[in-house]
Amino acid sequence: MNSAKKLIQLGQLGTRHIYMSQTCRSTEKNVANYANLKAKQTKFQVDDGRLIHIKGGLVDRLLYQVTAVFCVIGLGISGKVLFNLSVPKKA
Repeated sequence: MNSAKKLIQLGQLGTRHIYMSQTCRSTEKNVANYANLKAKQTKFQVDDGRLIHIKGGLVDRLLYQVTAVFCVIGLGISGKVLFNLSVPKKA
């Protein structure tokens, strides 16, 4: 009975060690990441008239344009399919 209780306590201690050690080790890393995060936040919060999803730079602008082009192509293909289905073919 006593050994089972010790085994349970050991399991709880091991679990606590896994969860606590990760946060303790990453504290120094979080401080550096916090400064980077604050710099990015100030960059995105500047009121320069640009949309938020384009403020990231060239990559964000390209991704936005490619997505817009794919949406237009998809709408065109959908319209073509609907037209072909709605107009019967002449025999």
